[in-house]
Amino acid sequence: MEDPSQLLKYLNHTLTGELKPGKFMTMLLMFWDAPKSMLSYASAGHENLIVWRPSTRRAEAITSGGSPLGISRTTGGPTGNVEMVLAPGDTVVTYTDGVTEAMDMEDNEYTLERLLALVNHYGGRSPQEIQDAILQDVAKHRGKREQTDDITMVLLRRV
Repeated sequence: MEDPSQLLKYLNHTLTGELKPGKFMTMLLMFWDAPKSMLSYASAGHENLIVWRPSTRRAEAITSGGSPLGISRTTGGPTGNVEMVLAPGDTVVTYTDGVTEAMDMEDNEYTLERLLALVNHYGGRSPQEIQDAILQDVAKHRGKREQTDDITMVLLRRV
C-alpha cells in the first residue's frame, strides 16, 4: 500500500454509519519507501508526529491534521499524503493522546510541550530508551492518578 490517504478514505467511508453514535477513530497511517528514504503518511485526526533530527539536535512537532474516521462521508476526512525525507539518525515518535492528555492529581495534562522537551533531551538515544523515558515521565507526572486512556507509541529511526 503506497497511498495511505486512499486507505484512510476507504476506512472512513466504511466506518461512517457503522460506529455507534458519538464514536470515532483517529489514525495515522505511514508508508516507508527505503530506496527514497521517504516517509509518506496521512492522518485522520491523530496526534502530531514528532521528528528529532541529529543535524539540528532538535525535536519538531509536525501537525498531522485531518478529521477522525467514522464521523462523515462527505465533510472532513483524512489528510492527503504528506512526504518527509528522513536522513540517517532521524527519529520519528508517534503516540496516542493518552500520552499528552495524561492527568496528574491536580488535573494538569502532560502536554505536547513536555513531550517535546523530553524528546529533545533523549533524542540521541535509542528509540527504546526514548520510549522508556517517555513512559517513565508520564507515570511520574500522573503520580497516583489512575491511567484513564491507552498509551501507545511507535518510534522509528532511519539507519
